[in-house]
Amino acid sequence: MTSPCSEPLEGFQCRSFEADSGGATKVRAIYSIGPEDRPPVLLMHELPGMSPECVQLARDLSGSHPDYQPGFNMHLPLLFGRPDQESMVNWVRGPWCLRREMSFFAAGKASPITAWMGALVDDIAERNDADAVGVIGMCLSGNLALGLVAHPRVGAAVSAQPSLPFPIWKFSPRRIKADVGLSQRELDAAVASKTPVTALRYSEDWRCPRERFETLATEWGGGARLSPP
Repeated sequence: MTSPCSEPLEGFQCRSFEADSGGATKVRAIYSIGPEDRPPVLLMHELPGMSPECVQLARDLSGSHPDYQPGFNMHLPLLFGRPDQESMVNWVRGPWCLRREMSFFAAGKASPITAWMGALVDDIAERNDADAVGVIGMCLSGNLALGLVAHPRVGAAVSAQPSLPFPIWKFSPRRIKADVGLSQRELDAAVASKTPVTALRYSEDWRCPRERFETLATEWGGGARLSPP
């Protein structure tokens, strides 16, 4: 069997991580970069894959960019595809690979992969001897960041363009547009945790509808930083 770490990434260390996800054991490659004595951050890639832009963001946040020195200890799980590559095929491959682990279209339902990510948060915290881990999700993984907010070892979360459940088109029903990809129990736990949350969206992006941010504003009652508000 091919090792999850069969493809190296310059400047990154790679290791395998195994945990339950959606009732099945999943083994994935975790790429890490940055000073090991710095605060750890889990960065989850978006639908095109672990693109060069995502990899560069990890490098920047690890301290290679002057604005982020001395940097963070960054950890990137490879959910599908190849590291440091972006492919239009991943727009189909990604949902196919994750179809049992993510709730792409169901309103009011959390994604089972959140449990796998929670186990990874625990692993990162233990490896770094850290009390808390920051999490960043983008587009496809934006809702996963929200789903991890209530995890006791998550210290802060950034959710950029949370796109699940997918609105099929811009005239989708309001219940789909307003859904934040969590069950009500998980949403209540996230709000009650008081963990700092920042959520971001492009103002004209129908894939991350304005109604979704209205739900976040209502549920968090000003306790989350939303942009645009």
